[in-house]
Amino acid sequence: MNRRSIPCCVFVLLVLVGCSDHGTEPPSGGGGSGTTTVSYAADVQPIWTANCTVCHGAGGNAGLDLRMPDSRTHLVDVDAVNWPGKLVVADESDQSVLYLKLMGAPGVGDRMPQGGVLGTGALETVRRWIVEGALDN
Repeated sequence: MNRRSIPCCVFVLLVLVGCSDHGTEPPSGGGGSGTTTVSYAADVQPIWTANCTVCHGAGGNAGLDLRMPDSRTHLVDVDAVNWPGKLVVADESDQSVLYLKLMGAPGVGDRMPQGGVLGTGALETVRRWIVEGALDN
């Protein structure tokens, strides 16, 4: 090893040590999991309002009204009209007809919303809300 390579190696070593992460504390209040509970009012309802209430408002298609303040009561443990199963089964997104329709799964009719597809972020929010217990929060 020549004399020039030693200072370069020392410099690289110092940079690597200086850039290492010796662990950071998780944000307080989150239990250290890095995730937060999905809020129905703050996270899910805005998805319905922006994408679904045009068809699923007062007197909505399939008798489904997704407007506030009672939209959740029209979803959780409620029988689907045209398909076997419940619209939302708390803790079970794969058993929830609503989520399956949003995903475009076979066997539950047309994908919703009609004329567009929810983005992956919105789909994940709905999925998380369901698997977290479909809470009224």
